[in-house]
Amino acid sequence: MQSIFPNNGVLTNETRKLVLEVVKHTPPTVAKKRSDGFYDLPLELADVFHHGYIEVHNRSPREGTNPFLDEYAPLLAPGTDLLKWSDGIAQGDHKNSESQKLGRIFARAYLSMHQYRWFSDVKELLRTPERGWSVQRPPKGGNMPDWLVGDGNKVAVAEAKGTHRSIHQGSSVLAKSWRPQLKNIKVSKDDKLITLKGWIVATRWVSAKQTRTNPKMYAEDPDVPGSRDLRPDEAPSMNLWLARVHTLRNLRRLRKHRIAHRVAAVGGMREHIPPVPTMTWRCVVPGLERLTFVGRPVGYLLVHMPWFLLDWRSVRRFMPIQIDQTKWNRWAWLWETVLDDALDDVWFDGVALPVVKALVRDELPLTLEESVERPRRYSGAGLLPDGSLLAPVSLMEPAEQVEL
Repeated sequence: MQSIFPNNGVLTNETRKLVLEVVKHTPPTVAKKRSDGFYDLPLELADVFHHGYIEVHNRSPREGTNPFLDEYAPLLAPGTDLLKWSDGIAQGDHKNSESQKLGRIFARAYLSMHQYRWFSDVKELLRTPERGWSVQRPPKGGNMPDWLVGDGNKVAVAEAKGTHRSIHQGSSVLAKSWRPQLKNIKVSKDDKLITLKGWIVATRWVSAKQTRTNPKMYAEDPDVPGSRDLRPDEAPSMNLWLARVHTLRNLRRLRKHRIAHRVAAVGGMREHIPPVPTMTWRCVVPGLERLTFVGRPVGYLLVHMPWFLLDWRSVRRFMPIQIDQTKWNRWAWLWETVLDDALDDVWFDGVALPVVKALVRDELPLTLEESVERPRRYSGAGLLPDGSLLAPVSLMEPAEQVEL
């Protein structure tokens, strides 16, 4: 489907492929087996870069930009379905930092294919123990892994890497650096160390000049040892902890600080914080209309506000009597078109109301499958499994005011 964004000339549903090598685990269902024993893994760039805005930038999109294509899309090599870059991802001293940033983006997209939806930064978990759950840095120090991830049932430790070097199961960097970093964490429940599944997801970047080299993703899942396994009855409370930390990051990005304060208050502490009245929004995209969202328009919306006074759809609602609309049709069509085009440069950034409501009640948010049809991407609107929505304001409408 053609993107609605002006002058970007790129399809919102563009996919690029990586060669995938997996160790121990089953690859995602979209991966196709190759004759050499590896897999072809197609990645929807819109989903990948949606993850990127939340994970790396932690900011709402700028006016006039397309967050589903991001700043990296123009750097991709044309004329190929592989994830190759025209002239690399960056130059000079910026190469390593951009490599790590992209590594986190693509790793998060890959783990999402394994149904993980809560990505809680280990640094934030260090500061926010909850109901006996805690993360500590081992006494020896050193770099810790990136996240604890959860899907509502399973929990895992995850480390993301980006590299320009060849990667495979026998790579020395895995044994010397990446595996020790993955295990350099103490996850405890009531001071008892918990054994968890681990993930290392590394992506190799390749330029168009490297004609004989394929871009590659390497993924393995070694255990992170503790003194005992995670019990099934403990998984919901641990996932609730991860969901809370993950969603707090989203709410703060949306500047919903009072709601974030309510979500962060655990147990009886919340009784001393008054409920927050907030407006909810509905997306008119087919398949999303049953969900409402907490969020805000992003961009210079006031620049476009005068158009509302000329919008026939708004005027018609307040007409005291029915009038002959024939003579107004051309005028109405003109201003509807102008208004929609203007608002397509302004974004709505939000999170699904059921996710926030559940956390305010100290309940683990349920999956959204019953409320939406996924995967669904239409006219630049995108929804991730954690409830994060990005859509042009022209596809949103106010729903109702609620208290959270």
